[in-house]
Amino acid sequence: MNVYFANDNPVHSISLGAYNTWSNWHLFPTTRPLVAPPKPVTKLEKVKGFNGYLDYTKVLSSTMTFEDREGSWEFRVIETSANSWEAVLNDIVSKLDGQYFDSIILQDEPTYKYRGRLSVNSWKNDQQKTTIQINYRLNPYKRLVESETKDWLWDELDLTSDVDDIYYTSFKVDGYVYKSIINPNAHNVGVDLNCSSAINMLHTSDVGTSIKATTIPRGLTKSAITLTPGVNHYYFTGNATVGISYIMDKEIL
Repeated sequence: MNVYFANDNPVHSISLGAYNTWSNWHLFPTTRPLVAPPKPVTKLEKVKGFNGYLDYTKVLSSTMTFEDREGSWEFRVIETSANSWEAVLNDIVSKLDGQYFDSIILQDEPTYKYRGRLSVNSWKNDQQKTTIQINYRLNPYKRLVESETKDWLWDELDLTSDVDDIYYTSFKVDGYVYKSIINPNAHNVGVDLNCSSAINMLHTSDVGTSIKATTIPRGLTKSAITLTPGVNHYYFTGNATVGISYIMDKEIL
């Protein structure tokens, strides 16, 4: 197997939150690391007397849904004078096994990040080499690395915009306020609300969802709003200052 180095670092490393497979453990992959594509969630029914299957995949929703990305990466462990392979493996297990990471970035795909949970599946050791296999189960959507939460500016959003981050700030409700938000993604997006006092909210959208009424309590409520794909309409009643924060980049498969 050939190992290629660039500026003293091997290519094909993976950043896992605050850790890096090369910088922290001197691991290099036995093959180029890739993330498996997500499988679509389908609903097919066989009906006796009919050819083929009836496809109910999009009966309850106008958009496709996807399973998590699942797969594994295999690395060879490079022993150093400071660390034996046993010490390296023990450290990897303690830091990665069963842990959830909000940022997983492949050196070969530096503009996107994945999120999900890792597990140490197995390792092998013989006279010539030591290898370790790390399993991953990741969200089906990847996000732009440059996406960050910023102050938002309320306006009517454009589905055709090339801007990946759409962000807002707080607003005051003095009796009644209407807001509309376009979710350009093909999946739901959760939004956090921080209210100075309890407030009532109605939500409907242009994809045919029914009107939903809820009371948002005082303080921070995680995923208080669920943006469905397309245009979402929100009607706030009461008296409060409402702060909103979330990242709505155009996640892609």
